[in-house]
Amino acid sequence: MRASQASVSESEKRLVALRGEIKSTEAQLNASQSELKSLEGKLVAVRGDIKTAEVKLKTSNAELKTLEEKLAVVRRDVQAST
Repeated sequence: MRASQASVSESEKRLVALRGEIKSTEAQLNASQSELKSLEGKLVAVRGDIKTAEVKLKTSNAELKTLEEKLAVVRRDVQAST
């Protein structure tokens, strides 16, 4: 009888320990999920920044092309006047 009581007691201790491990693992999972959500939010922000930078680059390239065209006209005018 004592052997079976000891076995039950050990099983109960093991069950308590496993429940503690499960709770700890759940807490780690929740923390990881929160961190993942935070990182996803940062990723969305970075993607937005990249899109903004791409638009600015296209605008700058268009402005540069316009300035190059104006410079070419001025050069032609200068050459024609000399």
